[in-house]
Amino acid sequence: MPKKSKTMTPEDIGAALGRLANRIDEWKKQREALLAEGERLVAVAMSYVQELRGEVGPAPARRRGGRPKGMKLSEETRAKLRAAWKRRKARMAAAKTAAGKAAKTVGKGKKAG
Repeated sequence: MPKKSKTMTPEDIGAALGRLANRIDEWKKQREALLAEGERLVAVAMSYVQELRGEVGPAPARRRGGRPKGMKLSEETRAKLRAAWKRRKARMAAAKTAAGKAAKTVGKGKKAG
């Protein structure tokens, strides 16, 4: 059996560093996998707790609608938007008035007797 020398060659040092780097990479991958599994388990557990409490989960994020801030509109477009707004307001007022009249007439039926 050949005797090992106590000095390492640059190739030996490079190989040792390569093995060490591979082991560290494996540990990182294992750590990331464990963290992902832990987060998944926490999410499942939280959903069970919410279910038992009768809570509803958070609503999905909504996009903001409308025009971008600072957008310039032509006078013609503004007139169309104003007209549409007036039509909506009139329709809402008519629906509110009709609902109020319907509620008043419900109580004026024949009396049992």
